[in-house]
Amino acid sequence: MPIAVASVQSPAGVALAGKYGAAVLTITVPRDPSPGSESELQYLWSVAEESAEEHGQEVRRDDWRLVVPVHLAESRKEAREQARLGAGR
Repeated sequence: MPIAVASVQSPAGVALAGKYGAAVLTITVPRDPSPGSESELQYLWSVAEESAEEHGQEVRRDDWRLVVPVHLAESRKEAREQARLGAGR
């Protein structure tokens, strides 16, 4: 059975995925504001690979998923109204 680990705003999720050789669901990507730094996704993947190697596992890039939030509604008007109400909470 395929198993995936969520990775949210820190490298902890990808490190855990590497430890168990699991797939990764990257929900948000942390931002490194320093100029010239490697991309956030490159950094996260290197953490997963290092963790996998340390624990005798293998991670596959084909099993990595980037996740984005989506809002569905019956119409565009209804979606906008729901989003407006939700933003007010």
